[in-house]
Amino acid sequence: MVNLGLVIGLAGMLSFTFADSMGKGIESKIGWQRTVMILLTFGIIPAIALFIIFPNVNMSAYFIAIAMSAGIFFSLGYVFMYRSLNLELSSLSWALLPVEYMAVIVFAAVFLRETLNYVDLFGIFAIFLGVLFVTLTKRHKFDKKLMYALVGTICWAIAAILFVYAVNYDMSSFAEVFLIVRIFAIIGGLAYFVFTKDIKSVFGVGKTKLSSVAAVVGVFDSFGQASVLGFVMLSFVALGNAILAFEPILVAIISYFIYNDRLTMIQKFGIAISVIGAITISVFA
Repeated sequence: MVNLGLVIGLAGMLSFTFADSMGKGIESKIGWQRTVMILLTFGIIPAIALFIIFPNVNMSAYFIAIAMSAGIFFSLGYVFMYRSLNLELSSLSWALLPVEYMAVIVFAAVFLRETLNYVDLFGIFAIFLGVLFVTLTKRHKFDKKLMYALVGTICWAIAAILFVYAVNYDMSSFAEVFLIVRIFAIIGGLAYFVFTKDIKSVFGVGKTKLSSVAAVVGVFDSFGQASVLGFVMLSFVALGNAILAFEPILVAIISYFIYNDRLTMIQKFGIAISVIGAITISVFA
């Protein structure tokens, strides 16, 4: 019998891998600002489709506000991550994704008063150590350009926490929450570029074909997000996290062939260690 959790997890991971691998190539041609807005805008398509299939409008104003906040943090995650891609190798920027697992666990321990066991602590330490290695340059100095990716990953972690909190109140509201998140992700992205006076970079004249490719990537990325968050409803969180933990490795391999990314031995070791930490937390904790 087919394991539904495994199918959804693989679908989400492959969608994310495709979208993340394409990100560097697209933003280098049309600009990271426009790439962000195209991804966010066309990412609403899967959200609308999901809401049409599962229409349910019964959320309170409080949880709508939570979903709106999640959308804002989600857009900020995109802004900072793609700013990092503009400055650094694709392999290194996406290698910081396991920080999201660590951030969620720390949040649960501090604010939800959940107890951390030795497995959790080992996983957190492994992720921290792996990310530390990834952020080291050839001269073993901290790569400041990766701070954008680190902040972006933390923003995504906050968005995920808010999403889970809203959906846990009423599991049938998944599609409604997801749609609100995607709508306010677009609003948040536009607000950021208006505030930073960089809106001309979003709407300037560019390459139409690559913009179309970015739109397709945005759909895949949103589909991957919906698949991953679907684990919350189906209680396949551990399985989903374990599968997603392999994404940084796949992106690094693809980036090696597409963008000719060259990592130092310690950076490769860092990716492996952080992935092991994420898998440990997901499966054995």
